Amino acid sequence: MICADTLPESRAVLETGLSRGIPTEVRLVHADPLHRFRVDRGPREELERFIDSMIERKRRGEKIHTSEAILNYQRSLLRGEHVDWTCMAGYKLFFVSAQGKFWICSMVHTDKHIMDVTLDDLYANYRKKSCQKGCGVYCAVSASLLVEKPAQVLGKEIVARAKRIPSMFRRSLTPDADKATHGAIANPDGTAEMNDSTQSGPSAHDPVTLRQSV
Repeated sequence: MICADTLPESRAVLETGLSRGIPTEVRLVHADPLHRFRVDRGPREELERFIDSMIERKRRGEKIHTSEAILNYQRSLLRGEHVDWTCMAGYKLFFVSAQGKFWICSMVHTDKHIMDVTLDDLYANYRKKSCQKGCGVYCAVSASLLVEKPAQVLGKEIVARAKRIPSMFRRSLTPDADKATHGAIANPDGTAEMNDSTQSGPSAHDPVTLRQSV
């Protein structure tokens, strides 16, 4: 979670994951349903530059796991811009507490048991909600944007992921990959070597004598 205290660590986590080819995600800290921040959010300009850099890197094909729709949404939150969307929480997705209570999202709870929820209850949650302005329950925002604008959201993801394909081919042709292939050919019995020892384990053709138990 990106905030004033974690901004340097968030950058480091992102770089570490990407350098290892791991799809990586860091997200902006969000306010509670009453629009209160429990931590210092951090300097807007610096946070916005970080979000912008993730958008650009994602478009180049780097493995930024956050969707561009959410990155754009987070940038709008920083800028105080209005985003027109309808919250699907409690309809297309919901949470269930450890006690079996139906939660509209992780921040908005009800006392209704999940087994008592009806289809009408779910449909009733398909609406703009008073708490959705500035919402940071990104799973709810992501699902809502996907349902509302599937072509736009999925289209950008498909394009960004397609750009990863050339780099995947490049990695498969690196000297390390060639060396590993050559080693496997040069040492076809390599699976017999154990614990980095130069001595092999018993070959499949070596006789093995079993002692009789006494």
